[in-house]
Amino acid sequence: MRNEEKKKLNAGRAKSMNKFADALFSLMKKKRFADITITDLSAEAGLVRKTFYRNFETKDSITAYKLDCFFEEIEKNFDFSTAGPMEIYVFCFEYLLKNRDFTIVFTDYGTIPVIIEKIKEYIEAGYSETFHGAASFDPTLSDYYSKFVAVGIASVIKTWVTSGFKQSPAVMAELMYRFLSGVIS
Repeated sequence: MRNEEKKKLNAGRAKSMNKFADALFSLMKKKRFADITITDLSAEAGLVRKTFYRNFETKDSITAYKLDCFFEEIEKNFDFSTAGPMEIYVFCFEYLLKNRDFTIVFTDYGTIPVIIEKIKEYIEAGYSETFHGAASFDPTLSDYYSKFVAVGIASVIKTWVTSGFKQSPAVMAELMYRFLSGVIS
């Protein structure tokens, strides 16, 4: 979430936004994302439709909001200048496992485009120097690098979720490290 958006987010608004997010994830246990209406969300959240539209433009906005919260959590817990990739990956997979309701959004095709674009946005913000420093990096193709990594991350998480979280966060972090070491290095 950008700083200007954060400033506008008071406690009451944050509470409403979280209620809608919780409602979405609760409904996604029973329905596909595409089949959930704003009326469904409002009823599940115990709030009126007008409150939804004061906080979000679309259902996709809820997914984007929760991903912003996820990345803010990472930023709060890691100093990217001192934490290595494995530490970051382990934290991310532990967070996803601990927050299973949030993580189910990775299994619904309706949310995948939003997830990929949000991951891409954060990769470009946090790893652009890393990309640009890689020997194989071609600046004219930077959009492809970040999109490739974002799709890969979303796909690995989706596969992990659909397999029932069989592998530990440490194993998943190692796998992610192996996959991304050729791209982000």
